[in-house]
Amino acid sequence: MNRALEEMLLPRERGIEGKHTVLFVDDDERVLDGLTRAFFQFRARWKVLRAPGGAAGLEKLSHEPVDVVVSDMRMPVMDGAAFLQQVRERWPSAVRIILSGHADTELTQRALGCAHQWLSKPCDPPALERRLTQILRLRNELVDQKVRGAAGKVVVLPSRIETIQRLQHAVGDEATKVRDLAAIVESDIAVTAKVLQTVNSAFFGLGRRITRADEAIAYLGFAMVRSLVQADLILYGLGAGAEEVERVHRRSTRLARLAFALAPSALASEAFTAALLHDVGSLVLLQDPEGPAATPRFRGLVGAYLLLMWGIPWSIAEAVAVQAVFETNEAPTLALADIVGIARCLLEPPGQGPPLEESRRLQQLGLVAQLPHWRELAANHPQ
Repeated sequence: MNRALEEMLLPRERGIEGKHTVLFVDDDERVLDGLTRAFFQFRARWKVLRAPGGAAGLEKLSHEPVDVVVSDMRMPVMDGAAFLQQVRERWPSAVRIILSGHADTELTQRALGCAHQWLSKPCDPPALERRLTQILRLRNELVDQKVRGAAGKVVVLPSRIETIQRLQHAVGDEATKVRDLAAIVESDIAVTAKVLQTVNSAFFGLGRRITRADEAIAYLGFAMVRSLVQADLILYGLGAGAEEVERVHRRSTRLARLAFALAPSALASEAFTAALLHDVGSLVLLQDPEGPAATPRFRGLVGAYLLLMWGIPWSIAEAVAVQAVFETNEAPTLALADIVGIARCLLEPPGQGPPLEESRRLQQLGLVAQLPHWRELAANHPQ
């Protein structure tokens, strides 16, 4: 792991500067009691608030800053989706999590429109705390509140117009195969991120994290993908920013294909996904055209922050966060961030950065001799 990122993200016994605040919302007092007791062991790092329903949760939020909101889904009067939708609009920087003991297609669709992640009851409190700490440590690097809010408010990213048309046509055709859907999804950053968010949720009860779009589509199945497309939950066109969206997607798709070609076979699929998503931060920042100018490192941090909030596997988020500064990586073997960073440098115009022959990281890994072959791959790779 990149040492600087490790220091930034991994929980330490010394705690976080100050305390973060989590609000648990559930109409069952026994559930609230259990969550409060479970988080007592993290009291040095966390302040715990509780509310017995959506209205009470909104009241708490209006009087005290909250970093994370964890809500039950099925509550009377105001259910979890309606509650979190208001949280999204009024306090977009707060991480929003659904905690539910029920799972069905309708619930999945409603959760996709308001929550960053959805977990099953009962949850593992230490695992939840570790996940939240990673997200918030990365958020601390984004000091601009508007950027935090912009990332927090995103529920779907802008897709290419071509992808929207192809996917809408594909789900309307009963003859479409799952592999055909996967091929369309893998050509689009936004849809790939959304299907990975969906398949890695607790609704599907998988025993491992999914990092490949084709595998995600296979697990979700044709009916689920069709319902998500028809409900406008994974497709979105930006309109005025369509040209920039197309440029980001085209560059990222080319980078993903090159990263796949460069990577050892064991890392190839994950390298493709990490490279495809490497500039997801640009799609987030396009939501606010008047926002701050963004360096590649800053875009990487914004993208990794969104991916972590969405529950995308850590290996992908880490690569997105540090690919722009892969030279700082100190892992003893070639890592995903190295592959994405090298591919990005190979596709940059000559003279835009220091030559890869001088790369300390490539020298450390003994890979400088591979550069002529890699440059040939980059030169012959399709646009």
